[in-house]
Amino acid sequence: MKKNLFTILFLSVAFSLLADAQIKISTIAGLQAMENDKSYILDANIDLSSLSAGLNKDLTNVTFDGNNYTLSNLTADGGDRGGLFKNLSGCTIRNLKIKDFLIGGNWVGTLAGHADNTTITKCIAEGIEVQAGGIAGGLIGHMEKTIITECAVRGTVTGRDHVGGIAGHMQSASTIENCYVNGDIVTTGWQVGGIVGWSEGANDKVNNCFASGTVSAAVGFTGGIIGAGVGAGVKVSNCLAIQTKITANSDIPKTNRIVGDHNATTLENNYGLENMAWEDPKRTETWTNLNDGKDGTSVTLAQVASPQFYADSLPTWNFNTVWVLENNLPKLKMENGPVSGIDEMKKGVSKVMNINSEIVVECPLNSTISVYNTIGKLIEQRTSSTVKEIFTFKGIYMIRISSNAGNETFKVLN
Repeated sequence: MKKNLFTILFLSVAFSLLADAQIKISTIAGLQAMENDKSYILDANIDLSSLSAGLNKDLTNVTFDGNNYTLSNLTADGGDRGGLFKNLSGCTIRNLKIKDFLIGGNWVGTLAGHADNTTITKCIAEGIEVQAGGIAGGLIGHMEKTIITECAVRGTVTGRDHVGGIAGHMQSASTIENCYVNGDIVTTGWQVGGIVGWSEGANDKVNNCFASGTVSAAVGFTGGIIGAGVGAGVKVSNCLAIQTKITANSDIPKTNRIVGDHNATTLENNYGLENMAWEDPKRTETWTNLNDGKDGTSVTLAQVASPQFYADSLPTWNFNTVWVLENNLPKLKMENGPVSGIDEMKKGVSKVMNINSEIVVECPLNSTISVYNTIGKLIEQRTSSTVKEIFTFKGIYMIRISSNAGNETFKVLN
């Protein structure tokens, strides 16, 4: 009896500490007061029209959970680096909606001008307009060692060189996965892509993404997914370029359905719209039809609207927890409300994440993993025999991991 009371007390305190660790934000003043090394959660929609600029903040080691609320109506000149934030380093941004942002400057995106060692997941930017004199992205201007997953951009992005619907420039083993863009992406110079303008990092990856709308360059290096993939190890896979038209005016033939400048890029299982129009005085050939080529395999809008197409040709697209077909196009499931699951969490030596509706725990070998329900009952306890332990239970639970490094506690929903 004493043991059960102790366990319940421990869990109650642990749940309370986890809740209290997140600082609630419901006003502009709360956003302006954000500090490094803290965790925040949005507690209301906030209209930013009274701001004359972005938050003008460099954030380090901050977790910001938008909690599916919306930040709207920001008009700002981001300067050399900017958007809502200037620089993000070691941060996690998730579950955030951005609406009706108008952002100007140089290295700019609606979320931030620059991000390094940062994870951005389940964020939506709609009705946005970026007008940059330099690097520009729908979410992030310049990213390195950064992961962007399950994000969408709907709007217009214009810049001068390195312009992309999600990010203008990516490098240093960055990843964009399960994202899409619906909009007009434009460079007044070179290097423009529906998802990324310029990718140069070894092991940069764009996977399971699609782009619709238009892409155009005043000069060249125009691609439906990436404008220029110039780093050894850049990989584009399982992507759909379904723009109505891509445009360039270059002196070299670098206008392609998937990647404009593709010489250093690995291309695998990509698809381009069969009747996509192009305008480029140097491109004289029709679209090539190669699964691993610069234009991808030709696909029709009827195929894009068919569940069978994804089952047969894009089996890596997860239509259980990530994607849904709506109005004849893929859409992120989370746009229709929160999806059951948990965002990846890491504390010390352990990490908990949700993959394919399963809870995956990464921890040192021989750790003791204890799972409790909300009333303190021990549901399961095991000693980790692999670096990844998998649990399939559904509901709200507390996971306690005990290892030589100490105890770590995670609150999870699956």
